[in-house]
Amino acid sequence: MKKISRRFFLSSIPLLLLASVAFPQAHGADGDAAFKSATHTHKGYSLPYRLLKPAKIEPGKKYPVVLFLHGMGERGTDNAKQLKNSASRLADADLRTRHPCFLLVPQCPVSSFWGMAPKNAPKGDALDTALDLLDSAIKTHPIDKSRTYIMGLSMGGMATFNALKARPKFFAAAIPICGAGDAAAAKSYSSTAVWIFHGDKDTTVKPKSSQDIAAALKKAGSSKSKITLYPGVGHNAWTPALHGTGTWDWLFAQKR
Repeated sequence: MKKISRRFFLSSIPLLLLASVAFPQAHGADGDAAFKSATHTHKGYSLPYRLLKPAKIEPGKKYPVVLFLHGMGERGTDNAKQLKNSASRLADADLRTRHPCFLLVPQCPVSSFWGMAPKNAPKGDALDTALDLLDSAIKTHPIDKSRTYIMGLSMGGMATFNALKARPKFFAAAIPICGAGDAAAAKSYSSTAVWIFHGDKDTTVKPKSSQDIAAALKKAGSSKSKITLYPGVGHNAWTPALHGTGTWDWLFAQKR
């Protein structure tokens, strides 16, 4: 696997300390009981994670898989906080029926930043471990590899861009929300469907970071990517982005 860049993340770390804790969560814990709790270890690095399976798995049928990467405020070891801020939306009865899938929600430790930590942080790569968790799930469960998705908010949005950079032909679609990344790398994953969301009043992660990547994707000839900027919205762009069914309908319609 390619080395995942940390350069575009570090400049935002001080401000990101406020991310995901200054805003109300977009979804409660009503469906949290449907998630299985487990731990995944890769190269000696362990991540707690939650797994949501389709309510009913039909014999011979394969289902899409979503890797959801939370923001900085949900880091920890309780294997619970990462389900807030819309991660558990797919456990809602309506969406679970509408879009049965496998949903993986790992929790990044407080000492790390999805693999983009400062030099003095403990060794270990949280993002690589999350991607290995995804690989393991694909091997273990009846998953349709042509419908492999990744999404994340804030720090997780940045990690989503980095995962696309590391695996440019792997994902069918991605939803980076209020993130940032390397616009120069966008050409490598221009065949992937990417829907970028950002609030135009975001002072934590500047909307220009998303706009630059969207422009780079357009320049690279991407026909399956787009950006939505919410007027008057700050850093909690995930609230309008993941409300309702529109974004989810788009995501699950994508295939590689």
